[in-house]
Amino acid sequence: MTSASKSEELSEIEIKILTLLYKSGGQYVQRNLWKAIGVDGKSGLPHLLRLERRGYITRERIGESKRAQYIVKLTPDGRKVIEEYLQRIGAIPKPEVATLEYTLREHELSPIEKLLSTLPCLFCPYLQVCSKIKYFDPARCEFLSRWIVVNARSIQA
Repeated sequence: MTSASKSEELSEIEIKILTLLYKSGGQYVQRNLWKAIGVDGKSGLPHLLRLERRGYITRERIGESKRAQYIVKLTPDGRKVIEEYLQRIGAIPKPEVATLEYTLREHELSPIEKLLSTLPCLFCPYLQVCSKIKYFDPARCEFLSRWIVVNARSIQA
C-alpha cells in the first residue's frame, strides 16, 4: 500500500490534525488542537486515537495533575503521509522546488537544534501568563524541570 493510498483512507478530521501538526512544527498541545481544527474534543478524540494506532502521531503526557495534558507529536510516517497529501493537492511545493517557507526536515537539524525544538516553553499552554503570575514561574515550572532532567546529558554535550 502506497502512502498516497494511506492518505486517501484518512478522514477529513484526521487530515486537519496532521496538517495542523505539520504546519506547527510537528507538535501541538492536545487541548488546544480541537479549537484550532474546529471540532469538539469528544468527536475529535477517536480520530486522534486512530492516528496514534496507525503510527502517524504520538501523545506525550505532560504534568502530574489529575487532569492529564498531552502533547501530540507528528511521527516520521505521519509527516511523510501528510507531506505527500499536501503536495498532491498543491498546498506545498515539491522538495525539488523548495522555498524558504518549506519546513525543515528533522535530519537537517543539528543535535542542539533538535533538542531545542523539544523545549516545553515552545508549546506551553501557560506561556502567555508565565512569570506574570506568581504560580507560573519558569524557576518552578514542572514542564521545564522535567525536560531538563530528561535531557541533562544532551545539554552537557
